Amino acid sequence: MQLMEERDYFTDHSILKDPYSYFEALRAKGPVYRVPSSGIVMVTGFDESVEVLYNAKDFSSVIAPQGPAIPLPF
Repeated sequence: MQLMEERDYFTDHSILKDPYSYFEALRAKGPVYRVPSSGIVMVTGFDESVEVLYNAKDFSSVIAPQGPAIPLPF
């Protein structure tokens, strides 16, 4: 069985309908977590999120794993 934090946030509709247990599992891994199956980095810590939001030099504003031109599947 796949761990909750390793499920695909972008395509798993059960997570999209009720994301609370997914984000709880991510936060339990720390404020920054790289999903092993995709390599996507999920940031849940407040200070870390602020750093990412204000640091456009080092971080991308792309919100979809496929890139900026492809819409999310929902």
